[in-house]
Amino acid sequence: MKSSFGTSRLLLALSGLSSKLNSTKKWWVILAIFTTVSVVTVGLILYPLASNQPSPTPASPSSPSKVSAVPGANPDAAQVVDSTLLKNLAGASPPLGSESAPITIYEFADYQCPNCQSWWISVKPLLVDKFIKTGKAKLIMVEFPFLGKDSFSSAQAAKCAGEQGRYWEYHDTLYSEQKGIDTGWASIEKLKKFASELGLDMEAFNTCLDSGKYSEIVKQSFKDGEKLVVPGTPTFFIVGPKGEVQKIVGSQPFVVFEKIIDSMLPK
Repeated sequence: MKSSFGTSRLLLALSGLSSKLNSTKKWWVILAIFTTVSVVTVGLILYPLASNQPSPTPASPSSPSKVSAVPGANPDAAQVVDSTLLKNLAGASPPLGSESAPITIYEFADYQCPNCQSWWISVKPLLVDKFIKTGKAKLIMVEFPFLGKDSFSSAQAAKCAGEQGRYWEYHDTLYSEQKGIDTGWASIEKLKKFASELGLDMEAFNTCLDSGKYSEIVKQSFKDGEKLVVPGTPTFFIVGPKGEVQKIVGSQPFVVFEKIIDSMLPK
C-alpha cells in the first residue's frame, strides 16, 4: 500500500510539474506570438510612411559657369554658356527693338505654353516700355516646340509670317489666341486664318507653311535649346555688352529682369 501510495503521489507530483511546465511553455509561446505580431504590425504601419518620404537628393558637383544664379534659374544645369552660341542660333527671330541695343534677351518658348502666354501678358509689355523702346535691350524669340504637334506647326507659321516682315504681329496673335495644348486652336486651318486676318499674302504664306520650309530650322531650334540646357518654357538668356550671360527659367516677374538688365547696362 505504501509503495502503491508513494508511487501514486510521485506520479501526481510529476503530473503537476508537467502541467506547470506545459503551462509555462504555453505562456512563452503566447508571448512569442504576441511579440511577433506586434513587430509585424508596427512594421506594416511604418513602412508606408517611410516609403512616401522623398529620396535624398545627391549633391550636384560644382563647376565653373558663366550663367549667374538668379531667381528661377536651374541650379543643377552646370554649364558654360558662350554668348557666341546664342548669337548664331539658326532659328532666331528678327529682333524686337534696335539691332544696336547693348542687351539682348533670348526667349526660348512654345506657343502652346500657358506660362509663356502669362509672361507675354504681364512682363513683356513692361520690358518693351522700359528697355526695348528706349534702345537699351532687344528681344529675340527662339521656338522650342515640345508640348504638342501644333507647337511645331505654329512655330513654322510664325517664321512664314516673318518672311513678310510680320513675325512679331503673328507672334502676338498666336499668344492672344492660345486656348490649350493641341485643342485645335493652332491647327493648320487656324494658322492660315490668323495670317489672313493680318492681311498677309496668303498664296505665299500657304506655300511656305504647306511645304514645311522651316521644318528643319525649327527642329534645329529645339536642338539648340537642348544644348543650352533649356529645361522648359519659357527660358531666357540675357546677354550683356561684354558677352556676360544670365539665365532665367520660368515666367519670372518683371523685377527679376529689371535688376539683371540694369546691372549690365553701361554706367
